[in-house]
Amino acid sequence: MNGFKTRGGVNRVYFGNVCYSQERPSENDFLLYRLFYDEKYALELYKVHVVFTKYKAWSYEGEYKFMALTSSPCDYVINASPTTIYLGCNAKASLLSTITTKASLKRVYKDDKKYALRD
Repeated sequence: MNGFKTRGGVNRVYFGNVCYSQERPSENDFLLYRLFYDEKYALELYKVHVVFTKYKAWSYEGEYKFMALTSSPCDYVINASPTTIYLGCNAKASLLSTITTKASLKRVYKDDKKYALRD
């Protein structure tokens, strides 16, 4: 994959835009993958499908996701030029010190009073 360097146990990398849908991924999706692939790979594809699918109301985000499937802890470097990187609600504070970038780093938090994120 262009712009991706790895050291360690990365088995496979997925990167792409999020699929926005009215419905959640279902077991039927896994069964469809199972028709064409062995069970282990079908399960991997189903996991990717689940991670890359979000509710349609979030479509204004135009989001991309990156997913690295690993067999052991590893280091990875993504060569990209983002302007802003948002760290999710569950990101550990220690993660901030490990990121080297010229981009603006923002942590997001759940708002206590409404369905929204704040930085």
